[in-house]
This record gives sequence, structure tokens and C-alpha cells, in this order.
Amino acid sequence: MIAVVLGSPAAKTRDDVASELLKKYLAQYEMVTLFKKGDVIDKEILLPQGKETKVKGITASAFSYPVPIPKKGAIKKEITLPEKMEGEIPEGLKLGEVVIRLENEVIGRVDIVSPKHIPKAGILQRLFR
Repeated sequence: MIAVVLGSPAAKTRDDVASELLKKYLAQYEMVTLFKKGDVIDKEILLPQGKETKVKGITASAFSYPVPIPKKGAIKKEITLPEKMEGEIPEGLKLGEVVIRLENEVIGRVDIVSPKHIPKAGILQRLFR
């Protein structure tokens, strides 16, 4: 936010007025933490060729946003993940993303990554599944 105060003969008066304006408008917002780094996304991806048969991704970064207090309930999170992935999954591989919207406006994106290395299963293990 930017406050511009013109026409005052004293700098202290301008500073006081600008400070009051900023306090007034900042009080109408709340910093909302939507994700912390490493939060588990509760949607599994199938790994037909992996040593493990499924994995849940984690957030690659944290995400916080200043939201007008009356609009806190208008935040929507859209998770985009494939249903299954083939082959070896290295740790940190981008699996998908979360798109965060506030009233149809995209306010952020957070990558969903693999929490660990999942090697490809051997041929015998894949045959016995």
C-alpha cells in the first residue's frame, strides 16, 4: 500500500496522517498461510512400475497471502496431479501443482514434488503384482 499526503506545511503532520491511513487499511487484512514447505497433499499418485505402488506429494515451498478479512472464505485451491506415473521417481521431481485463487483471480502457484526417491521395481516384483 502507498499513502500520499499533500498540502501539509509540516513533515511530521504528513507522516502522522500517512501512518494513520496505513494502519486503518492494514487492519482490514489478515496474512493467511495456505501452505508450509513440506505439507503433504492428500491425493495419491499410482506408481505401477515403482518399488512403492503409490506416493503422496509434498509442497515445494510455503505460501502466504494478505487477504481482506471478509474474503478469507473465498480462497480456493485447485490441485493438479496425474493419476499415475511410470518409471523411477527421483526425490524433488515436480509431480503437479496447486493453483490458489481468490475470487477467480490466480494469486499464486505452489509446486507439488516427490518427497523421496522411489526406484523402479524389478521385473519379478512387477510381474507378481
